[in-house]
Amino acid sequence: MLIPSIYLHQQLHYCKTAILNWSRKMALSRQKFTFERLRRFTLPEGKKQTFLWDADVTTLACRATSGAKAFVFQSVYAGKTLRMTIGNINDWKIDDARAEARRLQTLIDTGIDPRIAKAVKIAEAESLQAESRKTKVTFSVAWEDYLQELRTGISAKTKRPYSTRYIADHINLSSRGGESKKRGQGPTSAGPLASLLNLPLSELTPD
Repeated sequence: MLIPSIYLHQQLHYCKTAILNWSRKMALSRQKFTFERLRRFTLPEGKKQTFLWDADVTTLACRATSGAKAFVFQSVYAGKTLRMTIGNINDWKIDDARAEARRLQTLIDTGIDPRIAKAVKIAEAESLQAESRKTKVTFSVAWEDYLQELRTGISAKTKRPYSTRYIADHINLSSRGGESKKRGQGPTSAGPLASLLNLPLSELTPD
């Protein structure tokens, strides 16, 4: 079935008109960001959010919601609209927000999803933090946690709390020594685990 040319012409005219109107609307809503302009930009009554688009960087907008304003990046990735929050306008300088929007667009231009790139960056940072914490934790911290478990835990063998004698024996294993003996003369000796107390867990090996 052939579609009448007049119908195609009407549809084409409708599309052109819609695009033109949208372009004009966007042009009117774009303003060069300044501190004062962003300060005066507010959420209209009855709306959940509204946007003010930057005239310099077309992918950058300021989004106003109830009680907050943030810079956002919006573009198209894989044929779909992609929007990401850059940060609160009180925490980001305008030029820095523009630079970030350009960076995110560069990722898209090279075929990279900025959301995935951000997730990878966060995961790497968390991994580094975990490794850093591991290198700072000493054996004494881990041993004290173990002793606390003995004080409050239940023996798997007897199904009862650990005895005072059993806990005391473990405490003596890590005693640093040098204290006056309660019985006899001279200082107490260091326990076999005392030399390990200040070592980071990362340096301990089964040997």
